Amino acid sequence: MEISDEIKKLVWEELDNHADSIRKRKWKILSGWLPECGSPIEQKLLVYLWLDVDKPSCMWIAPQVEIRHPDPSRPGFRVDFLIYVEIPNPPTPPNVPLYVPLFAVECDGRDYHESHAQIERDKQRDRKLAMAGLPILRLTGSEINRNPEKCAAEVKDCFERRLRDILISVCEDRLELPGEPIFCEWEW
Repeated sequence: MEISDEIKKLVWEELDNHADSIRKRKWKILSGWLPECGSPIEQKLLVYLWLDVDKPSCMWIAPQVEIRHPDPSRPGFRVDFLIYVEIPNPPTPPNVPLYVPLFAVECDGRDYHESHAQIERDKQRDRKLAMAGLPILRLTGSEINRNPEKCAAEVKDCFERRLRDILISVCEDRLELPGEPIFCEWEW
């Protein structure tokens, strides 16, 4: 999808506070990702997610990710965004960054999510993602257009909650203290 003038203007306004070299580098990266988005609302959300200065540095956003069925003969589907956590120095070889998917984000615009058949298809996809252990966060096009900052904050909050839950689960498994409050250190 082509990057609209509105999105370009939005990005440059957001980048206006950065030094020229940083602005050019961020635009180069973002302009490579924006055409991958399937709609203008996805582009707008990506801009607000990617340029959020409070976004955790270990949070990675991938647009239009194919979710494949374990059986190659069965069809997969795409999600608008897959949100990952980057673990830069995992304790296991080959000691390269590890990217763990935490949840999917769907941007539900009116054009693709209005009919009964489309809503039913969305619910089937939600169940498939849930069975794979991947929660989904759905945002409407109206929400994104009305308040993209709030939508980006919801994605960030969901990331932080999922990451916290996973870390607590890992710590409980390692310490074998289910049901009790756990405080542990995690080396990144």
